[in-house]
Amino acid sequence: MNKFRFTLICLFFASVMQAQQNDIVVIIRPVTQGYDYVKSADIQATEYMFPERIDAFEIDEMDGVAAVQLRGVSKNGKSLNKSGDFVLYDLKTQMPRWSKKINFPEENATLTGGRPFLLKPYSVTALDEATGAEKWTGKTQIFYADKKTGTGVGYKFNSLNPASDNLEGIDLNNGNTIWKRNLDRTYGWNDITKINDSLILITSGGLYAINLKNGLGWDYKAHTGKKQTGEAVARGLGSVMLGVLTGVTVIPNVDVITGIVSNTLSDSTGIYLASAGQIGRLNSNGTEIWTTQLPKDLCSASAVYRKNGNIYLINKGIAYENGNMREYGRPFVAVFNEMDGAQVYFRSFDEKKLILNDFEVQGDTINLLFHNKIVQLSLKTDTVLSEKSFDLKNSGYLYSFANDKTFFQQDDTFVPARQNRSKYLITTSTGNVLILNDKMETEQKLTTGEFHKKLFESPTCKLLYKEGSLAVVSHDGKRLAEIKTSPKVLLKGSKLYEAVDKVLREIELDDIIP
Repeated sequence: MNKFRFTLICLFFASVMQAQQNDIVVIIRPVTQGYDYVKSADIQATEYMFPERIDAFEIDEMDGVAAVQLRGVSKNGKSLNKSGDFVLYDLKTQMPRWSKKINFPEENATLTGGRPFLLKPYSVTALDEATGAEKWTGKTQIFYADKKTGTGVGYKFNSLNPASDNLEGIDLNNGNTIWKRNLDRTYGWNDITKINDSLILITSGGLYAINLKNGLGWDYKAHTGKKQTGEAVARGLGSVMLGVLTGVTVIPNVDVITGIVSNTLSDSTGIYLASAGQIGRLNSNGTEIWTTQLPKDLCSASAVYRKNGNIYLINKGIAYENGNMREYGRPFVAVFNEMDGAQVYFRSFDEKKLILNDFEVQGDTINLLFHNKIVQLSLKTDTVLSEKSFDLKNSGYLYSFANDKTFFQQDDTFVPARQNRSKYLITTSTGNVLILNDKMETEQKLTTGEFHKKLFESPTCKLLYKEGSLAVVSHDGKRLAEIKTSPKVLLKGSKLYEAVDKVLREIELDDIIP
């Protein structure tokens, strides 16, 4: 009797384990996805077919896993289902490690810093990478996670003070707090730069250098936003941009303008940052080398870059109000001496509702692309060399310069569409590319079927896309291969990934590139 009962128990556990293992069945097969012109052979992709539509996926190339979120649609196809699955799939063994049921929108799951987390309102649960079992649950909203040090960084939810600036370092193995530090998040996180294995640089109301092991480091204060009267719920830019474990930050009686800041430029010469009212250069220890004042009422979101001993500041004329982009300040261009911050050049544009989308510097000339016009300035004489406005109904909204991103195919070779540096290529909201002559007149309008667009470039090749086909091209323009794919293809290391409906495809580029 006991033996019979023991046998039944064994069979029960075996069936449960089998059910868990087979909960998510992934069908794997090789498929022909293109042609290798060097080897004169078909290109094989590995196709992983999941049981439900792939809503989102992330690839951790270091660990060799895909975090796949499965979520179907309603019968009429107009809405997403309220439940789905989060699957951690091992690309090396080609087996699901585990899966977990997800009930949207009350919860979600993500892979952050190579670690899987289950997200619920005001709580975060760390999941075991091997089994998916819940390791620990805490109330710290993790903004950043580092796999190498095993440290997460974020703010603990506090119902009495939801906008608390008390940043915590979390041991991702057990959820324990290992350090605390005050870090202003009034205007949200704008950027995170990893300096080395243990040091990160956070842009949030200035710059904060943080040692992930102990939370120590220097800080540099700067105004990156503005408070206005009123009452609003503001979502920090960090939670929107980083897509990490952040929720909604409630800031009572304050309407917040954010994003009045540049990119954080960090290189061998120092760290550069522009904000509301100033631009500065620091050394790697956070010591201020110079600070130059800016017209505060003009400052907005901006871009900083270094070239030939000068620092270029391109002020875009936009900011964010409660997470939504709006016109703010005025576009301007300023140039500063890299060594002492002395202003070399300044030109502002007072036209209302003007947004500066892109720019390029050619010698002593700077080309500025606004949403509705292009302006060419002389940095030497501070004069407008040319200016051309566009009828947006015909041209579309002007997005960016496409001078080095547009190619024509000529038999087995690909050549840049811009053969003459006196011409300019502009991408518009219609998907077309305008070719302008030296007088800024439109010579040609290229539709999406007439050119290849550069999606990626590696040390060994370029990847050029046109209408469902990705050309793998050597740097001298020789066609190496053609791959059938969509423009949403993802490049991770030497592998390409694409999700279409229920299928995740993987292509190894090292097998193609000679």
